[in-house]
Order: sequence, then structure tokens, then C-alpha cells
Amino acid sequence: MVEHIQKRKIYYIFSFALAFVVTVYSLFFVSYQHVDAGTSQDGSFTVAPVTSTYDNLIGADDARWVFTVTTTQDLVRGEIVQLKFPVVSQAEPFDITGVSVVSSTNITLLTSLGSSSQTEQLTNGGFETSSVNTFWTPNNWSIDVTGQTAGSGASTERVTDSNGGTYAFKITNPTNPDHDGYGLVQSYSGLNSGDIYEGSLYAKSTNSASVCILYALPDWSQAYYFNTGSWASMDDSDDYISCSGALSTSYTNISFATNTVHSGGAFNMFILPGINNGSEDLFIDNISLTKQGGSDIATNGTLEAWSSEDVTSLDGWSVDSEGDTTLANSTTSLKYAGSYSMNMQSTSDGNGYKPYVYQSVTGLTSGASLTASVYAYDTHNEAYMMLLNGQAESQTQVWNFSTNQWFNNSSSTSYLMGGDESLNLSSRDAWAQSSESFTAPANGTVFTYFSVSPVSSSYANIDNASLVLNQSTPDVSGVGYSMANNEYIVYGIVDGTVASGTAFSITLGGVDNGAGDLQNMQDLTFQVLVGTPTVSEQPAGALSSVKLNQSATHSLVRAGGPIISDFSSEITPSSYVAAAEDVSYTFVFTATSSMPIGSKIVLNFPSEFDVSGATVALQNINSSSTPAKIAEGAIVTSTDFGRNQITLTTSNAISGTDEDISVTVGGLTNPVKGVYRPFYVYTTYDNGGLLDGSYYGFESQDYDGPPPVDTVHIGGTNNIEVTVYKDVNGTETLLSESDLEQVRVSVGCPDKGFFVGTRFLSDSSTTTFENLLDCNYMLGVEPANGSGDSDFFGSFLPPSFKVVPAFGDASVSADLVFGIPDSFLTGTITGGVADEEVYVMAYSSDYETWGQLFTTTDYTTPGLNGSGIGYFKIPMVSGQNWNVSVMEESLDGGSDQKYWPPAIPAVYVSTSGTTALGSFAYIEADKDLVVTLSSTGGGDDIQDACVGVKPNSGGMFMPPRDVVCQANGTDGNAGKYVFKVPQGSITIEIMRPGKGMPEQYPVAIGASGAAKTIYLENPDTYISVSVVDAEGNAIGGAPVFAHGANGFSQGVTNSSGTTTLYIAEGTYRLDGFAPGLGKLTAWTESSGLSDDGFVVVTSESNPSAVATVNVSSFNTISGQVTIGGEGMGDVKIGARGINGTQGGNGTETSSDGTYTLYLPTAGVYEVGGWSEDTGGLEPQQVDISSVSVSDIDWTLNAQGTLEITIENASDISPLFGGAFNPNTGRGNGTESWSTSGSDKIAEITLPAGTYEVHAGSPMTGPLVEEVNVVIVAGSTSQVYIDAQTVAGSMVTLSGTVDSDGTAIEGAVVWASRVNGPGHYETEADSSGDYSLKLPDENTYFVGVRELGYISTGGDVEITMSGNGSQDFDMTAAGYTISGEVTSGGESVECVWIDAQKSINDNEIWSGAPTDNGGNYEISVDTGIWTIYANGPNGFHQQVGQTTVTNSNKTVNVALTNFDGCIFNEPDIHAITDVSGGQVNTEKVVLDIPANAMGTSQASVSVSVSDADLVVGSTNATPIATSTVTLLATDSSGQSVSSFTQCINLELSYEESALPVGFDETDLQLGYWDSTEGRWKAEASTVDEDNNTISACVDHFTDFGPILPGVPGAPTSLAATATSDTQINLTWDTESSADYYVIYRNTTGVTTFTAEMQLATTTETSYSDTDLTAETTYYYEVAGYNDNGEGPNSDTVNATTDAATVEDSSPTSGGSNTLLAPPTFFDGEKAVSINDGERLSDSRDVVLTLKAENAVQMAISNSDDFSDASFISFSESYAWSITKGNGEKTVYVKFRSADGGTVVASDTVELISQDFDQYDAQATCPLDSGKAYKHANHPGIYYITDNCAKRPFKDEEKFFSYFVSWNNVNIVSKEKLNSLVNDELGFMPWGPLHDPKYGALVKTVTDPKVYLLLGTQRFWISNETIFSALGYVWDWIEDVSSSFIDKYDEAGGIDDTQNHPNYTLIRYKNSPHIYRIEPDSKDNEKQVKRRIENEDVFEQYKFRWDRIVEIDESEQYEDGNPMK
Repeated sequence: MVEHIQKRKIYYIFSFALAFVVTVYSLFFVSYQHVDAGTSQDGSFTVAPVTSTYDNLIGADDARWVFTVTTTQDLVRGEIVQLKFPVVSQAEPFDITGVSVVSSTNITLLTSLGSSSQTEQLTNGGFETSSVNTFWTPNNWSIDVTGQTAGSGASTERVTDSNGGTYAFKITNPTNPDHDGYGLVQSYSGLNSGDIYEGSLYAKSTNSASVCILYALPDWSQAYYFNTGSWASMDDSDDYISCSGALSTSYTNISFATNTVHSGGAFNMFILPGINNGSEDLFIDNISLTKQGGSDIATNGTLEAWSSEDVTSLDGWSVDSEGDTTLANSTTSLKYAGSYSMNMQSTSDGNGYKPYVYQSVTGLTSGASLTASVYAYDTHNEAYMMLLNGQAESQTQVWNFSTNQWFNNSSSTSYLMGGDESLNLSSRDAWAQSSESFTAPANGTVFTYFSVSPVSSSYANIDNASLVLNQSTPDVSGVGYSMANNEYIVYGIVDGTVASGTAFSITLGGVDNGAGDLQNMQDLTFQVLVGTPTVSEQPAGALSSVKLNQSATHSLVRAGGPIISDFSSEITPSSYVAAAEDVSYTFVFTATSSMPIGSKIVLNFPSEFDVSGATVALQNINSSSTPAKIAEGAIVTSTDFGRNQITLTTSNAISGTDEDISVTVGGLTNPVKGVYRPFYVYTTYDNGGLLDGSYYGFESQDYDGPPPVDTVHIGGTNNIEVTVYKDVNGTETLLSESDLEQVRVSVGCPDKGFFVGTRFLSDSSTTTFENLLDCNYMLGVEPANGSGDSDFFGSFLPPSFKVVPAFGDASVSADLVFGIPDSFLTGTITGGVADEEVYVMAYSSDYETWGQLFTTTDYTTPGLNGSGIGYFKIPMVSGQNWNVSVMEESLDGGSDQKYWPPAIPAVYVSTSGTTALGSFAYIEADKDLVVTLSSTGGGDDIQDACVGVKPNSGGMFMPPRDVVCQANGTDGNAGKYVFKVPQGSITIEIMRPGKGMPEQYPVAIGASGAAKTIYLENPDTYISVSVVDAEGNAIGGAPVFAHGANGFSQGVTNSSGTTTLYIAEGTYRLDGFAPGLGKLTAWTESSGLSDDGFVVVTSESNPSAVATVNVSSFNTISGQVTIGGEGMGDVKIGARGINGTQGGNGTETSSDGTYTLYLPTAGVYEVGGWSEDTGGLEPQQVDISSVSVSDIDWTLNAQGTLEITIENASDISPLFGGAFNPNTGRGNGTESWSTSGSDKIAEITLPAGTYEVHAGSPMTGPLVEEVNVVIVAGSTSQVYIDAQTVAGSMVTLSGTVDSDGTAIEGAVVWASRVNGPGHYETEADSSGDYSLKLPDENTYFVGVRELGYISTGGDVEITMSGNGSQDFDMTAAGYTISGEVTSGGESVECVWIDAQKSINDNEIWSGAPTDNGGNYEISVDTGIWTIYANGPNGFHQQVGQTTVTNSNKTVNVALTNFDGCIFNEPDIHAITDVSGGQVNTEKVVLDIPANAMGTSQASVSVSVSDADLVVGSTNATPIATSTVTLLATDSSGQSVSSFTQCINLELSYEESALPVGFDETDLQLGYWDSTEGRWKAEASTVDEDNNTISACVDHFTDFGPILPGVPGAPTSLAATATSDTQINLTWDTESSADYYVIYRNTTGVTTFTAEMQLATTTETSYSDTDLTAETTYYYEVAGYNDNGEGPNSDTVNATTDAATVEDSSPTSGGSNTLLAPPTFFDGEKAVSINDGERLSDSRDVVLTLKAENAVQMAISNSDDFSDASFISFSESYAWSITKGNGEKTVYVKFRSADGGTVVASDTVELISQDFDQYDAQATCPLDSGKAYKHANHPGIYYITDNCAKRPFKDEEKFFSYFVSWNNVNIVSKEKLNSLVNDELGFMPWGPLHDPKYGALVKTVTDPKVYLLLGTQRFWISNETIFSALGYVWDWIEDVSSSFIDKYDEAGGIDDTQNHPNYTLIRYKNSPHIYRIEPDSKDNEKQVKRRIENEDVFEQYKFRWDRIVEIDESEQYEDGNPMK
């Protein structure tokens, strides 16, 4: 009991507090334990505060923590120690930003290690990468270096930027101006000495370069000096160079100085750039060398001819090669490492040209340590390395390898080689490494050069060149921290080795402790880890090679205790006025602990208060002689962490323990009108460490608010006084002094979502909540200590919550009464999971109670025992109806199993003592159900609905057992809803708030589970609705709806007062209901012409609307209910508008009997009421059109008791009885009966007076009718009735329900009395047995229903004469008929589709509704099924017929004359579930007890409307005009389908709607069960005077008055005058009618009586003759069967023609007029099969029909129409043609309204069938596909499609086709022998054959051999493959084509290397068996899975004779074993 008091409090506080305590982080209650130190499990790690009075306090700043660790391995330098602080849930986190090491022992931590590092600076030092560039040279020219080296950046290229031609020559100067770059050379010889030549060219430059020319002898020994005009040796002058000036950006012709040919007759012309300023470019074209007076001798001077050469360059390296680019190259022929080295060599021409290979490094720090090294292999010890601070010839310093220092030098590299400025790489004929350590020069740049000696043909290879930067840093002591990713880690680096087994400690300081509620500060986890960081740069990140990982816990605590409050505690403002300024607030509380001087008192205000101007005056805060004070100005305000706090500092003196503390702060500003929370108080030491109270005002073990938890209502003007009593021996007594200490009262407002607070009781057991805002308040009690472990709560049952309305300055009172348990309820729960703890709860309208399951009936050990059984024993108060339920959701059984909790029926505990409830079992849910929600508009599947599942057995109205509100499927089921469900019949419930009403769809779950696709409307247009009060406060729990021609949508506002209604485009009217305030009337919309509640939704506009509830503008009705002179509390008062007034409202009387009813609409109302103690109050009419009205009172006599005893009624259940005022019909009734022997007894409390007693049961009809009784105050009146006298003796009908010998548990067997009231049903038990009690000597229709099965014999008629028996054989409904229903091309969602077939004159029905997409699916078996559509307003139409043989059928239905779906507008009310109420509408009065709809303390929407769709069933016919839809939904949109106790329902009916021959005694109350597609009866009574039916119902659905299963009203009645004396009538066939009764009158009255009967007929037409001319006649038609006459059709009329003067001979029938038949349209076929197709490969066809004036039609495959009847004309009809290939003709007879007929037909050729009809007998005397024998012979034959007989030779073959020997038909020997013997001579296996896994099969008509694996068949393409795969010919089985069609075609097997997936294999000489499967990660790959043992093999139903032995060469990877 203690645990459940806590749960009760949790739920209550959660409901009201959660939305307001923004900073209250947790509402979960855990026990508080003070933990002094945390220790790991093995003791190797402990954590503790330095001082327990400071460092471990919640919220303490600058705390110190000691971590002590014992190592288990050696710790070494560089490893990381991580100290993790706790992650605190729902609280302020630890702050470690100021952390530091205070001290440490046996370890030193560093933030970083001193380290050295070596960083490679060179790129491609191994010479492994190079690039290939194409080098272009003009033909007849050569490119040469102009000096010693070209220099870095120098280049040449061929360009297209030319001077008129295609190409030009571009030279780019080197980056370093000191280098020379490249030039262009052409040589000339054979010239005449002394001839003069002039050179010229065209040139340009983008950066002002110049071009020069020089002439030199071929050996470059002399040059031509232009200043002297002579040849001489070259010197350092420039006199032998002729240059242009600075060039422009356009080509310019340049002529150079002439030269005279040398005596040798030869010279070179060298064109080169001028002075180099660095990186200049030069473009050259059109070069000429012209002899004076002669020709141009320059060859290819136009530079149009070129040659190319690919040149390889080393990446990262530069090469200066003194004019020969081949002197340095990468090579593979000789290398040290890798694939390449670099080869350098000098020229062999004696010039000594050599390469320089170099790379530069910049950005170095001057003096940085560097090491250069290289491997060399040379021939002459002539390879060198040089280190320069710049590029060669421009450097300023070089490294001296002798002195090891930099010195100034600018010599060329040639002069540096061989001296101290170079390092000789001595490595003759071998690889050797040379290295040099040096420091970086001042400019931070190092050029590393390699070269060889200029000695001719010197060469060297170098490899692995390196330039390493050496760096080092010192150790840094200390720790670092990280607070990333919600982790609080202090880390340090281990300084040196710490030996294994060493205990080290680290004391950290500067830590600010986390701050939160105590329950979130307990057992916080600290952690220490030591290891190596996975990422070295992230020492706070993940660790690898972890050497230590230990956790320990420690709690943060408060130093003191709770802030104590009692009746005198308060939070009081000086003003409640909204926005008032300079308001002072006084807080009075009791502090547990003494506060030292300097302590803090923290006052937390809601964020809406302005505390910025807060002040405090000097004040004493306690009453001590030396008081503690708050000094003036000792105040600080803060808004950190979302709080709005005022902190006061104490002074003067220490306060005492348990002293009352009072503090007042001023200068505050109130917020606007509203409810504000949280206010709370806590105290701290001067360091912020928590002393008393809580940082967030909510401690589970304290729970002593106010003031820690309370609210202030700014602008509130209402008061509620609450008095708490206890019921002692039937007397309500005030609580005693000790009781008062244990009880508090809590109050909240669920509608507007705020919590008021809790109050202690005064000495008079009362408390008052003052200054409250307008609201419907929820009142409850709770334990004062919050735990429930008190004597009082252990001895009394707490009262249920109560709703008290308080509006408009009201002062109201309310009583809460505890009850004394006087009895126990015991029960057993079985089938659960061992050791699970499970609780059972029970509610009555007055009390709540709980209990736990125990392992035995000694009730000592909690939980389910080892067998999964638990026992409960819970305290009760007798004389109450109790609803009992298992609190826990489904149990998890592991291995993909769930166990659904059982449904426990409500129980009436009549007397004190122990009531045994019985045993109830969990339901094992181990099958997969996959639900796909598809959108009718296409697009993505719907994934945001709430989908629930529940079993149909045990009642369709139980709540869902599993609910998923977001698609949860994965992999192949992604986007779908996946459930674990039990095998059998399941209902899927779909709930989509704001997108329509909850919907239900039944589905059958087989052994392999099921999949279901449901189409739903999913509009993306919507209406946003808000409901607020006059101040703008949100009103939650208000149901609202939008209604229009295009649809309906309903929602409930959330805590923000909003909801979204998704609905299609259109115009809609908005309506709704505010809880306790009635209909929503004041609307403001964003669309529409005016604020009238109408909105327009378009694709471009989603409108919004606001409903404002302004109570000040309402009129009221008020009064009082008294009984025996005393005010009567808890009476439900209800009002409904009449005389044109819309809406209504409800309320409840206060404890003094007074009430005030708020009504937003002025007008006239009918006001009534109800309570369980008084029954119904007589309605009063009240007019509040102009003003409010008071004194609407009810004065009742004191109460008496009525005891009804029904003798011999122990077998009658359910049973309803009551007593009602004969004039008003008001009274009281019950469904709760106690049993005494064979009698049933009920007691009803009523005010004294005269009543009529009624009682009845669906089993018997009325048992008691209009028995008068007088109730006397204070005494008991008794009524006795003998049920046997009224209903006759009860006898038993019993039997078994099975399918092929297998019991069908849960199948519903029903019986309906023929021609009289009486409905009975039961469920078959686990053995399939059932037993029904029925009144004797009556005839009954009896049937069985179970989703997924069809009764093979249909519904049967049985006459009881004593006990009887009836077995039912059911066959699996293995096929479906499905399709889409349309009208005018649009899908229809509001239709019920029935399928009917007949067997031995018995009917079988199966039906299903259409979904939002118009789709339906009906489970059927084989046979001819006729399809009917049922729609609104009595629409009933035969729409098709199909023959089901061996496959599913699709029958799309096109409705004709269909008026469309209707959405009847509901009358919506809102009640609070724990309070209940009265809902009063035109047809229905609902009296809802407290707690009947749940105990969530939330608003429930109750909707009443005329039923949109009313469908009859074989067992019952509803009166459609009185059938209503009742619906209750909670705030989440989930249907409240079952109630904790029954709700009184009073339903009005129209007596005129009764068919002729029936009176009101034949009526019963029924409800529609959509899972079974039939009506079921409720226990009810009929008030014939007031035309009402009363019952107490425990669920909501469609309810209506029902009659026995009479025919439905005939549809499509038409009347046509054919002459002056004749009118012809036609109508549609009503399937359950034996004949029809025709009524006629001439007055036009709409009520036809028996005296108006005209005729009867078995036809669906009638000609009324001998009529009077020019007279209007009115007609109705009714069907008739064994149960009697059904309701009449709609009324039609016709007027006869004017009289004619013709003289003609009379004809039979009294008419001389020919009947006019329908006519056909010109150019159009009257009948068209499949739109005129000439061939069909299916027997199922669609007929298109066109005939003018046709009202009916008959369709047949025979021209004599012997098997046809007339149905309504339809332009489209599904039909089945006869079997066998050949020409098929379909005949249609059309009939007009006056009875004329005409026949048309169409023909189609049927192909692709199993036989040719022409080879069959013209008429086969026996049905194909069935089994026959004759009486005197045991042989059984199968009739083939070609009308031959084939013998069954063994039993197994027979049962592969049929499920029972009952399927064998007996015929005469002559008829059987008239059939020829089938030439096959044997029976192949049939469709029911189970070949097991891996079978090889073929049909007798096809040589193809198939391998069967799972649900697929694989064709083995040829004999070679068959043999290669190891198969055996004897394995092949002959099967029927219907069998092979069950398997999906999976392609052919044509691979002999690998076996197909799912083959069983075994390797030679191996015992292991494997199955081949596709790899789960790669479907293209195969793996083999070993079958673990024989049990697994058998479990999967594998065959031992289908294991293929394979060779070792056929290999597969291993997959997971099969277990």
C-alpha cells in the first residue's frame, strides 16, 4: 500500500506541477541515503571530500576532493590519468574550470611533458616522385644557358601568342636576378670572311624586359665586339652584347648592330634576355640574319617548326645543370632504398659542366638545431653537400663544416666545392651516409645543395636526403580539464614510473559542486582511468591500452534538513493586483537547522516577477531574545541558471534549530493576471553549500510545501474551502489530531494546466485555498510525509479526486471522505514472467486501492513465482463497483516474446469479507504483425500515427495492449509499425489526433504472423485552433472539431490551449466545448467573411482560429439539490439546449448541494441531473434568454432502498435492472448483482416515492416490466420475480469448434432467438468446447465467428427441446476478396462490404469496412461469393459475384445511385475522468460516474452523433434512425474504449420506426461489433411510455435498438404509372427476405399500418392494377423471414394516367398497356465484357452495362436465367464466367420501372485454362474440384475440371485437398459411374500438402522440375544441372497445379558451381549440415550456416532426405550458426 500511495502522489504532482516547475529537474521518487565515502568494488579506488561539513555540500564553491588509487600495473611516464567528475542528472553541473592540484602523494602530474621532436623539412628526400614535362625546341635552334647556371624559375616554352604566325618563343628570366637564364642559339658556317650581317627580330614583354644579341665563334673562344668592330676573347664587359631598350607589351621590330664575318667563315648567333630584374618574360618571333645586299640566312626564323622532348624533373627539387639538363636525373638502376635515387654526373666533353641539385627551407628560427644527412654512392669521392642561407651566387652566408659555424661568403658554388664550405660525401663504390648537425642561420633560410666534381665524367648517386629540425620542451606540472561532450574530466600526465601496487592520492581544489535536488545528488559516480590517449593531442579523450578503470560513488548532501511547513506556513503578498508595483512578499517557514551568522536565505520567485528593485529593511527573522537579523540592504538578486532569486544574508545572531523564520522583501512588481509557480526557499552556509531545503524546491523525502512548493494567483478572486472526513461505521467524522498530522490537501487546475499547491488541515479538518483564478479545480489528498508509510493511510482508502468549479468571485466548499476497508478482493494472474514485480490497481467511483502480486497466497514474497503465477489480495470497501486492472504494461519474455496483461472484468463487491475474482492469464505475443499506413493521396507512408493492437477475444473494447506512436520498423520494415502479437484475431486501432476519429481494423494473425496495409487520408492542409480565456490563458482539454461537406476532423487542445485539425480543402464550421464552461461560441478566424466560426481551407491557406471563453458574459443557472432536507453533494448536473438553443454544459453540486451552471449561449435549456445515490433528476426547463436564473432546485425525499430478487436466474448474465419514475422515466439502475443460490439480487438507492421496476437480459428479453413499487425513506422495499416463469427453463447448447481437428480457442459462438428477443454468445475454450444457456422450447439461429476462419456449414437453425449439441467445423479463410470501392470515379471510405455464400440452404457471411482509400479486404474460403455494399442512409446494393477457387480475388466495386458519405455532426462535451458528469443530448442521456473513464485527472471528450453507417446482420436488425455513435477520446486522441465501471445510458427511440408485427417488447439495446461484423445485445430495459431504452454500458461504440434478424429495408423502390389503371413497382433483392410485403395508401401518411397491406410476393417487382385514373398512390415494401417482418423501405408514389376513351379488349392482370422495356443507346453495346476484349485468361471479368431507363438487371451464364435474380442496375459489375477454355457468353436481362424487360449479351474467348470446355461433357452432373462417393462403396473420387473422376488411393492424398471427411459428398452409383475415369489414374499431391523444406516437385502436365525452398520455387533448367547438384530422381513428387501456384517463381537454376540459396548441404566425410544463405551484409555473396543440432533441424521442418552431399571444392564462408 505504501508504494502505491507514493505512485498516487507522483502522478498527481506530475499532472499539475511538471508544466510549471521549469527548473524542477526530476519527479522520480527515490530513497535518500547519506553516503560518507565512495569506494570501488575492489577497494582500489576511493573518492572523498576533504571535509564532510564543507566539501561535499550541494552547491558548495571551491570544494576539495581526494582521489586515492592503488595501481594494479606499473604506470610509466607519459601515460594519462583522468579523474572524471559525475555527470549530474537534471541539476547544475560540477564546475571544474578553477581546478588545481592541492597536493599529491606518490605521483606527480604534469599538464605537458618535456619532449624532443625531429621534424623532416625536406620534400621527396628519397627522390621517389618526379614529374614529366614536355620541352619544346625550335627546329634548327638550340637552347643554352646564358651563364654558369640558368637559376631557379628560369624557363622557356613554345607559345601561340605570336607575331602573325602560329608560334613564338617565350623566355622567363630566373627568380634570382644574379642568374642568367636561357637564350636561343643558331650556328652558321661557310660564310665569306668580311661579309656584314645584321640581326633583327620581333619582341615584346609584359614587364618591360629587353632583348639582346651576341655573336661568338663556334667554340665560344671569341666574340664580336660591337664597339671595335672586331673579334676578340670575351671579357667581363658587355661590349660584345647588343641590346634593345625596355620592350612594350606589343610586338616591336628590333634591329641589332651588324657584325663582320670572322676569317674562319663561321659564328653562332645567341639571342638572350637583357639585364634580369627577376621573373621577367620575353616573347621572340620572326628572327632574321640578313647579309647586306643579300638574303636572310636564319633558318626557321619564323619559329614555326618545333621538336619536343619529355624531360623528367624531381618533385620538390631544383636543378641547375650549366646548360645540360641531363646531368641530374632520378634512376632505378642504383638506389639505397625505395624505388629511386638521384644520379648526378659531370660532362665528358672536357667543359666540366656539372649539376647542382638543391632544395630550400624557410621560416626556421635562428639558431634552431638541424641535422642534414644523405646517402651517397660515387666513383671518385667527388660528391659534395653544401649548406647556404640563400640561392647559389646570391647567398650571404655558408656553413663551414670545419669550424661548424656560418660565415659570410658570396662565392659561387664552384668555388665552394672541395673546401671547408662543402662536405665530401666519401662513398667510393658503396652506399654511405654523411651527416652534419648545424644551426639555422639568422635569416631562417637553408638551401641544401648537392653536386659532383667538374672532373670529366664524375658521377654520384644520392638517396634518402634529409634535413631534420630538432626541437624540445620542458615538463609543465599541474592538471588540465575538459568539460566537452557533457563530461567533466580533470587530467594529468604521469611524470615518472609508479610501481604496481602503489597507493597514490591526488587532492584537487577549486571545484564548484553540482547543485540539484537531493535525489539527483545521491551515489554520484566518480571515475579514474589511466592509459594512453587514442589521439595523442586529446588527453581528455578516449584511452587505449587502459591500465586502470575504476569507479566509486559519493553523494552530495545538505548539511541540514527540509524546510518545514505546517498549517501556519505562508507566502503572502501585500497585493494580488496584476502589475502592482512596490509589492512586499512575506515568507514564513520553519528551518530545520541553525543558521550561523553570514548564512544565506534564498527566495525563488517565478521568472515573471520583477525582482530587480527588491529591497530589504532591517528586520528580525526569529523571535529569539537575541534575534537573528537581516540587515538593511543585505540583499542580492540573481537570474543565473534560469532562476529568479533574492538572496538575504543573516547577521547579529545564530538562529536556532526548528525555529519559525519570517522574512519580508519589498520593491517587487507583480506580473499580469495569472498563476505563478514555483516559489520556494532554501538556506545555505556562506559558501553556498546547502543547509536546509532544496536548490529547486522539490525534495521527495521532504515534500513539506508550502512554501517549498506553492503558487500565487495574481488577479484571483475565488476561494475553495475543503473539509476532509473519514467514514466510520457509515458516519462521516472529522479527522482526529493525529490524523491531521498525516494528511494534506492538494489542488490543481488541469484545464489551464497549473498547480495551486498543498495545504495542511486546521484543527477543524478544513483548509482554504484563497485568491484563485477561474477554473475547474481538481482536489485530492496525499500523505503529509510524502511516503504513505503512515498509520492513517494504512488504515483508510483515499478518496478519489474531485473536480470543483470556481468562477466569478465564487466561494465554494467541497468534502473529501476516506473509506474504511471492510473486505478483500483476491485473484490469480498466470502465464507471466518469473520474478517480475507486478501491481494491480482498483478504482470505484469513491475510492482507490492497490495491491501487489505475490508468489504464494500467504502474500509475503512480492513478484511472480517460478511458474509465472502471482496472487493478489487488495483491500476494498463493499457496496461498490470496482474496476480492476494490471498496472504494468506488457512483460518482456525475451527471445522476441511479449506477454500482454490480461483484461480483468469489473466486479461488484456486495458484502464485507473476501471476494474471489478468479484466475486471469497473460497472453503470449510472439508473432510479428507489420502494419503499413499508406496515404490515399500517394507519397510517403504515414509514420506519425499512434497505432495500438489488442486481442479480440475477451472483448473488443479493452484498451490497446501495445501502442506505438512512431513507425518503429527497421531494415525491410523501415517506415512501418511492427508489433509482437498473439496468434488469433487482433484489432488494429489507429489514433491520429487532429486527423479524424480513431479507427479500428480487424486482422487475423497466423502461425507466421501477418502484414496489413491500411490506407488513410493524410491531408497536409489544416486549421490551427486555440482556446483561451478572457485574459488569454490557454485552456487545455477542450475538444474542438471542424465539420463540412468535405470531411470531419476532431482534436483536443493541449496544455498550451492549441490543437491542429488536419483536413481536406473546403469550408468548415468550427465547434467545441470548454471543460466546465460549455460550447465554444466566440470565434476569431483568419479566414471567412466574419468571425462566425466558419473557415475556408485551401492549398494556399491554412487558416487559424481562436475561441475565447469569457465567463463574465455567460448567463448562469444555479440552484441546490437537497435530499431529506440536507444538501446533496456530487450530483452531476447537465443541461442541453432546446427550442433552437445550441449547446449545453455540465457541473457538479458542492458538498452543500449548491451548483452554478455556466452557459455561453442565451436561450432555453432542459436541466437535469444524476448521482449514484439518487438516480436521475426530473428535467426542468429554464429560460435564460435575457438574464441568469437561480433557485432551480430539486427537493428529494430521504432515501430508501429497493431490493430486486430474480429467482432461478443464476445462469442469466448480463442482467440490468432498475426503477424509474413512470412519468419522467428518470430513476436508477444497476448491472451489479450478487448471487444467492440460484437467485440474483440487486440493491438500488432511491429517494422515497413510487417507481416502476424493470429488469432484462439479452438472453431473455424483459424479465420485469412495469412492476410498481413504493420506496420508503430509511427502509428496504422488495420485488421478487421468477425468471423461469417468465423466460422458461434454461437448457444447454454445447459443442466443439475446430478446424480439421484443431481446436479454435476464442471462437465466438452466438445464438439469436427466432421471432423474439434473445441474444446469447460465448467463446470456445482452449479445447474448442463451448456451452450456451438458452431458454427452452425456442428456435434459434446459431453461428460461429472467428477472424481468419469460415464456418463450413454456415449459420444453422436449431430448435431447443432440452439440452442440445451443435459442433462447428471451420476452415481457414485462406483467400481474400479485396478491391477498391468507388462512386463516380472517387474512392468511398464509408462503406461496409459483405460477402455471402450458401451451403445446404445455410448462409455464410464475411465482411469488412473500407479504409480511407476505399479499399476493403474480406477473408474467405473457396466457393461462389456474392458481394454487397452497405452505405449511409440505408444504402444496400448487390455489387458483384466471384468464384474463389485457388487464389485471391480482386473485385473492384463501382457504386451507382450512391449519395456519398455523410459525417453526422457530433454533440461534443468535455468531462474530467475522475469527476464524471452528465451528458444530455436530444437522443441520449449519459450518466458518467466518477472514475468511470479513468483516473488520469484529465479532460475526456465525449461525442454523441447519429451513426454515419448502420448495417444489419443476420442475427439482428437495428432501428437506424435511433442508432447513435458514442465516442470518448482522451487528450492524446486515444480512444477511451472501456470504462472502469459502467455508464448509465438512456437512448430514445422512435416507436413509429418499428416494423409491422413488432412492438416495443421485442426491442433490445444492441451494439455493433466491427470485428465480427454483427450486432450484439446489451442487458437493458425498455420504457414503453417514454420510448427509451436504459442500460449500463462499459464501453462506447455504435448503440441502437435492435430487433431479431429480420430483413433490412428493401432499397431502390421505384413506382411507375403505366396506364390509367396500373402502377408497376420494382426494388432490389434483400438477401435475407423470404418474401416481400407491399403496402399502399392514398393519403400520403408516412406511417403504414397492417391495414394498408396490399399484397405479398416472392419477386422483386409487382404490378398494382385496377386503379383509379389520375390518382396518386403511395407505396412501401418490407421483407419478411422467420424472425418476422423487417423495416419498410422509403416511401415512393406515382400518379395514374388520365382515363382513355379507347375501346379495347381486356387483358389479364387488368391492364391493356404493353410494358415498355429499357432501350439501348445507338452505337453502344448494351453488354461489354472487359471493355470489349475478345480474349480473357481469367474467369473473373468486369461487365460494362448501358441501358436507358433500366432500374434492375439479372445476370447469368445461361440464356434461361434459371440461376439469376434481379438486382439494382449498375453500369459496372464483377462477374465469373464458366470454367474451361472456349467461348463464353454472358446474358443480361434489363428491367424498366414498369416491368418491361429486354435481354442483351456479349461473348469472350477464355484461354490459358487447365482444360478445354469442348472436351468436357456439355453439362457435368457433379461439381469439379470436389470429392464424391456412393453409399455402398468406400472408394472416393476427385472430379477434375474436364468432368472426369480420379480416385484417391490413400488418406494422405485426400487430406492434401480437403480438411475433413465431411467434405465427401454422397451421390448415387449411377451418377458417379456416368463420369469417365480420368486417364491419369492417380492423384497428385493437392494444395494442402506440406512437402517440407527442399522438396523437388513437378506437375503432371508439365515436365519442369522445381526445387521448393521457403515460399519460392526454383526451376532446375536441365538434367545435367540436376545431376551435377547431387539431386536424386526418386525425390521428385507429382503435385497439382494449384499446389505449385502457392509458391513464388524465383527463376531458374543454371549454375553447377554453386547451389542455390537455402539448399541443405553436407561435405563428404563430414557430419555437419549447413544451409546456404545470402550474406546479411552482401546479398550477392553466399555463406553457409551450420545447423547446430537435430532439434534445430526438426524445428525448421527440414527434410533428412533432402541434404545434398557436395565436394570440398565448393566452398562458402561461414555465417552465424542456426540455433
